[in-house]
Amino acid sequence: MNPYPDDRESTPTTGTQQEGPGRLIVLEGERIGRYVALERDVTLIGRAEDCNLRLSNPHLSRHHAEVLRRGEDLFVRDLGSSNGTRVNGRPVESEPMRIELGDKIHLGRNLLLQLAFHDPIEEQLLQRQRLETLGRLSAGVAHDFNNMLGAITSNLNFLQSLPSDVDLGDVDVKESLSDVLDAAHRAAELSRRLVTYARGDVENAETVPLGQVVETVARLVRRTFGRHIDVVIELDGELWVEADPLDLHQVLMNLCLNARDAMPGGGLLTLEAWHEAASDLGASVIVKVTDNGHGIPERTLRRIFEPFFSTKGKRGFGVGLSTCQDIIQRLGGIIDVDSEVGKGTSFTVRLPATTRRRRRISTVQPTNSLAGGGLSVLVIDDEDVVRRALTRVLTQAGHEVTLAAGADEGIATYTRAERPDLVLLDVEMPKISGDAALALLLDIDPDARVVMISGHRDPAREEALRSQGARGFLRKPWQAEELLRVLNDVRWDVEDSSDGSNPDSDRRTKF
Repeated sequence: MNPYPDDRESTPTTGTQQEGPGRLIVLEGERIGRYVALERDVTLIGRAEDCNLRLSNPHLSRHHAEVLRRGEDLFVRDLGSSNGTRVNGRPVESEPMRIELGDKIHLGRNLLLQLAFHDPIEEQLLQRQRLETLGRLSAGVAHDFNNMLGAITSNLNFLQSLPSDVDLGDVDVKESLSDVLDAAHRAAELSRRLVTYARGDVENAETVPLGQVVETVARLVRRTFGRHIDVVIELDGELWVEADPLDLHQVLMNLCLNARDAMPGGGLLTLEAWHEAASDLGASVIVKVTDNGHGIPERTLRRIFEPFFSTKGKRGFGVGLSTCQDIIQRLGGIIDVDSEVGKGTSFTVRLPATTRRRRRISTVQPTNSLAGGGLSVLVIDDEDVVRRALTRVLTQAGHEVTLAAGADEGIATYTRAERPDLVLLDVEMPKISGDAALALLLDIDPDARVVMISGHRDPAREEALRSQGARGFLRKPWQAEELLRVLNDVRWDVEDSSDGSNPDSDRRTKF
């Protein structure tokens, strides 16, 4: 049987055979305007982390449906979902159904997608604008990193110079350690955000506290714009929207950069956000970015959202504000501008408001339940400083630690020593990668409890490693509490396996 039957005659369509890769756009349900380009042989849709179009709609299955590309043709197939898939009203069975431009795909009860033409130039413009923004921020970011590293090294130098009889409870010691932790956290947060921003990684659509995004952007702006620009934020209540945090960050950061350029001699930048009960969009969240710079002439104001239109000469590509408008429109919102020469400019963004979603209560037991220690842990990492840091935290909690400086040494240690309760395995290592080392460890012992450690956020790779047998992930820079929770989860797993029951009949993974 042909696995890709031609349903063209029996499937009503509203378009013609597509040209180019095509894309699926969300028309109804969660995050209207969100889309995914159908450039892969298989595009997976559902709630799981490895889905190419991932939505948190509760009526979707983890792997709900997939779109298959075969040459110039596209097919959709239901993956045994609980609430079904329909194309133009017709149910999709396990056999793939051909889809064409204009076709509407219902997933579950209230999620509607449409197949539309996709222009790859649009993605290139978005990435170019991200890199332009990142380049404009780079000098300030380097300055801020140096400030944080300076705070860390100066405090550590101070601690090293203290007499050996100084108590750890001393006020100066505690304040110095607190400053070191704060600077390290700020550096890690900035690094993660910039890498995500530069790569253009799409975060999962979620219910976002807009005020938190505004505060994040304001912190970054204060650190990078210089002291000649005062930054003020005014937030009114809890403000929730359905969006990708990266999209909101990109829009606000771009508007702030334009405001900075309008105030070369310094000035006041104000970020405001509030809730509006009734508007053209219904209940809305309003964000306003205002500067008191040189303002925009009327003839320029009429063209300000045009792609490639710029008044900055070689310094500008003319894609920033057009990108902002595109993002806001995809979010179902509106962006307006008001300006007066010599007095300043205000950009106003209106987005559909949503309500806060309940989060599931964590069942992880508190860290202090680890007071007794007692687990054996093999740490495999090629960085000396990482191995030492892990050892200090683990031994302080009462666990026995064995160290290996690379995958080959770690595998040799695992084979000749008594099997540890847990292996902490770095993903990025020379010679033998963490992926390959995991496979070798599981070949030696299929029941090995291996937790991967990584400095990158890569959901697809994480999902693949979980499928391969990894019990969980610890992302760098990790906090001591996160590490000890991993140990706590393994303690439950060990106890379940040693209570006299068959350890393979109920393997509990808590990550």
